[in-house]
Amino acid sequence: MLSWTPGDPNANSVAGPFKDASQDMLDLNLTKLGNTNYQMTATRLVGGFANPIDAEIIRNRIYVLEYGGNQGLWEITFLLAPPAIDSPALGVGGGFQFNIHGPTGLTYEVLASTNFQNWLSLTSLVSTSTQFQFLDLSATNFPQRFYRALTR
Repeated sequence: MLSWTPGDPNANSVAGPFKDASQDMLDLNLTKLGNTNYQMTATRLVGGFANPIDAEIIRNRIYVLEYGGNQGLWEITFLLAPPAIDSPALGVGGGFQFNIHGPTGLTYEVLASTNFQNWLSLTSLVSTSTQFQFLDLSATNFPQRFYRALTR
């Protein structure tokens, strides 16, 4: 949520959000209480805007347009959540397979290591679905192998 109205951080001069500088971006978390009520917690993410008037979310970025000040355009970038990996199993031909879950359209890189220090990139692909399967046929060449998936 973006807040437009300049606040009154000292609560002594103007009508508006008291003891709140306002003109910021908040994350609102609503928890339902019963059938008709909600409890809210608000976390301030970014402050110091000049009358933020609109925003657009594109993947892990939010673009904020200001109406006041120099009428700026801001880009706020959030870290992507790591992809989820599940259903590990022996695959066809003795290889090792697992499923990777995450948003479509992102580039996923699967890496492997035998010691957690040196990582080898096994594949890099752009996902076309929210789940895809990875199969490592070379897994049988190693006494132990560890995997991780990253978004790029």
